[in-house]
Amino acid sequence: MKAFCVSIPSEKERRRHCKAQYEIAGIEYEFIPAIDGRIEIIEPPTPLDEQDSNRWKQIHTEANRFSFLQDNMSSPARACAISHAIAWEKAAEKSKEDGLHHMVNEDDFKLGMVEDLEVTLKEVESSPFDIVYLGYRGGESMDSSARKWAQRQWHHLKYAASPRSLQHKLRRNYVLHQTPQRVRGFQYLLRAGMTWGGHAYIMNARGAEALIESNRSLRFLPDEALRWVILEGKVKVGMSQTKHFICEDFGSAIRSPEEHDNHHRRYPSK
Repeated sequence: MKAFCVSIPSEKERRRHCKAQYEIAGIEYEFIPAIDGRIEIIEPPTPLDEQDSNRWKQIHTEANRFSFLQDNMSSPARACAISHAIAWEKAAEKSKEDGLHHMVNEDDFKLGMVEDLEVTLKEVESSPFDIVYLGYRGGESMDSSARKWAQRQWHHLKYAASPRSLQHKLRRNYVLHQTPQRVRGFQYLLRAGMTWGGHAYIMNARGAEALIESNRSLRFLPDEALRWVILEGKVKVGMSQTKHFICEDFGSAIRSPEEHDNHHRRYPSK
């Protein structure tokens, strides 16, 4: 596994921190020079054609139904989205070369419980998942129950009887993926719930390309783009039971400490 770390080049101390963490874990890495949207103004992109425009409007409308896009996308946020997309392209290219999953980190990550990381990665490569969270906020494992099983079956039936529009698909998936689910045959991995976190996740080429396509309009922060592909159901998303990577206290380089603290209050770690 190779890691692609999204980091503003001028943030020397953060880069030293990340380098030390990778060296401790023995992970090959490459820094992705992030765009600093505080300096370079990133405007919203223009749709390619009317079909593209309609698709973006549909995503915007549906995302708002599920409490996405609560924070207006500023220039720094769009710069962050572009920077992650560059990392996704690198990860897709590398995955096509070797057939493996590769990691993307933000430079506010630090090592969590990495003792059994190698065992988790072996399961990932034999799993059905295109994207796997190795670090996340919330999304703790929840044991299944007869009631939850019945709810999932009911929503499958409702969707089968519906017009199967994007709106109906999102409603079904929102219920089905509220909490993580155990996957038969896998000890270290779960099917992801509607969790948060962009500081440590791995993907194969299919997962990376789905993320790129989902966020060409730069409507989402990267962690929202991850949740969106879960809702759309175009790829399979998993999560490690162990939080191998966690979010460092110093937070995002592109947001103020107040913004970072507010974000974590809205999306707590537990």
